[in-house]
Amino acid sequence: MTEAKTAACASDWARMSLSDRALLQYEVEQFLYEEAALLDARRYRDWLALIADDVHYWMPIRRTVTISDLDREFTKPGDMAFFDDDRELLESEVDSWVGRRTDVLRREGGGFRIVKRHLFLDQTLIRATNMSTLF
Repeated sequence: MTEAKTAACASDWARMSLSDRALLQYEVEQFLYEEAALLDARRYRDWLALIADDVHYWMPIRRTVTISDLDREFTKPGDMAFFDDDRELLESEVDSWVGRRTDVLRREGGGFRIVKRHLFLDQTLIRATNMSTLF
């Protein structure tokens, strides 16, 4: 998502009524709970139904940097990454990881689809032998 589009989404949110915000928040929370339940149950084919055909599933590499270089802590899109996948590459096994993620959802057909997911791990070294992991 471009910065301009992100700003547009933020301004749309600011113009929404409190009840519309609450409804949207509830719908997004329910979508994310459903996604987590599918992953917890290892229902990966059902989980793939939540993924947009044009998804960008990305997790940058975290680097140890000084405070003055915090803008370089995570690699940028197009640089090296643990994941830089499309829908075709998302079939995988589950492992445990610690970090955070940011998602962009789009309404489609009465529900949501994941359009973009960026993952930021807390660790700087990956010790897993299998990098096929879904977040």
